[in-house]
Amino acid sequence: AGEQDFNPRSSQQLNWLLFEHLGLPMSGVRISKKSGLPSVDKETLYLLKGKHEAISWLSKLRSIDKSLKTYGNRIKKQLNGNRFNVRYWIGGADKEDESRGAASGRLSSTLQNIPRVDPDNRREYEPADIFIPEPGYVFLVPDYSQMELRVAAILSMDTQMIEDFASDYDAHTALCWNYLGVPVGTTPSKEVRVWAKTINFAKIFGSTPAGLARQLDMPIEEVVTLLRKDQRKYPGYWKWREKQVHKVWRLGYTETLFGTI
Repeated sequence: AGEQDFNPRSSQQLNWLLFEHLGLPMSGVRISKKSGLPSVDKETLYLLKGKHEAISWLSKLRSIDKSLKTYGNRIKKQLNGNRFNVRYWIGGADKEDESRGAASGRLSSTLQNIPRVDPDNRREYEPADIFIPEPGYVFLVPDYSQMELRVAAILSMDTQMIEDFASDYDAHTALCWNYLGVPVGTTPSKEVRVWAKTINFAKIFGSTPAGLARQLDMPIEEVVTLLRKDQRKYPGYWKWREKQVHKVWRLGYTETLFGTI
């Protein structure tokens, strides 16, 4: 922005910088109904990725801001000198504890907690690094093993999915072997395994191919190919999912296994 004062958190100023000062292309960029100006949201930055070095800087700034807002500022409020009550953060027996109220059965808290810090998205400013156990102790964060996929196998009665899990199958590692070019029997890198987890859970939670492509930073054609391979491997699940979507459109609701709406 030259010698002018510039606030990268101002949508109006950012709009001016990207589309007037830098002259970046507006093809595919959504127009805000409220302001009538091109949007400068996360999707816009994805579309502009690689067009100018400022885009990666802005994306990183937003990621840092999100971590500070979600974790940093709330951790600061809990500090007492150089210590704070970690029980608030791990679902201990305090008034903030909601471990019995989580629908999934997971530990929960009214404050942000350690399990919510994403271990698969490590950064140089990772909030989890703030938490250091006392000598002789470790933080243990147990979790269900691919529970959503197991539930999907039961609901859809997909014979291949059921057989896989009955054989102590690791869905994420297997996806790396089958679809992502990792040699069978080898351990995939952390980055590739994160891709596999993203793909597996995207099919459960209804992410579109375009949305999944943005998450993986992968061409949409490659994502469509991956999903088609999965549809061939688990046809029972995909048919069940399509049937459920049509049912919701038709009736306006969905049901549990026990008939609860």
